[in-house]
Amino acid sequence: MQALRAAQATQASQAFKLLGAGDAAAALVIARTLGADARRAPDAQHLLALCLTAVGDIDAAADAFRTALRLAPGQPAILANFARMQRQAGRLDDAIATWRQLTAARPTLADGWSNLGLTLLDAGRAEQAAEALRRAIGIDPR
Repeated sequence: MQALRAAQATQASQAFKLLGAGDAAAALVIARTLGADARRAPDAQHLLALCLTAVGDIDAAADAFRTALRLAPGQPAILANFARMQRQAGRLDDAIATWRQLTAARPTLADGWSNLGLTLLDAGRAEQAAEALRRAIGIDPR
């Protein structure tokens, strides 16, 4: 695993700004370069995954998320974004499994439990969803 160098962090920041401005294609150009230059940096692979998700290349995004997680196992932000992508893509069983990984790694993270519950609801698993949502409320009643 490696951290981004200063110049690479600047590139990542530019890509995030482009993503935020709705220019996923331009962000992806930067992210691909950064991902190739920093293959062992989970932040670079995570950024690539987010950009690929934004342009709709779900299979490539899933591969990039998996690479980021191999480099930074259990990293909550990567797990959460991967699960969100899976849910949006209709890959509910995969999203549920990823949310479960997150809640196992961070059992006090209310957002993980609430998103697990909502994804379980999407999958028609009301009883399991209710339990996950109760856990989220128990952690953070707001």
